Amino acid sequence: MRSLADFRTPVRETLTRDQAGENSNLEGFHLKAIRLGGRRVYENPYPARLSDDEIAIATCLGKMGEYVGGGAPFYPVAEAAYDHYLGLSIQKAADSGRPLEIPVPAWMAP
Repeated sequence: MRSLADFRTPVRETLTRDQAGENSNLEGFHLKAIRLGGRRVYENPYPARLSDDEIAIATCLGKMGEYVGGGAPFYPVAEAAYDHYLGLSIQKAADSGRPLEIPVPAWMAP
């Protein structure tokens, strides 16, 4: 990743995955954490040997449980619909080979 620390100081950092189960590690293959430079920016909250997709599903289920229990929504339907709308629009642009202007749908208007 490249960014600026200030207007004259470029910074280049690398995202790295801390994974178990590699190089004779006997823990079983799974994600432990993700680092940006030397900082840990994500830690796998589950002790099980889960794939990235399984971690995402478990996270969604946990957040949905919190929502059902009275917590805040974590991925509102309007955002999900907009994400799907964008995906369909990207496919339409790719199929046509032309740029596509995408208006903001009414359900996302402020």
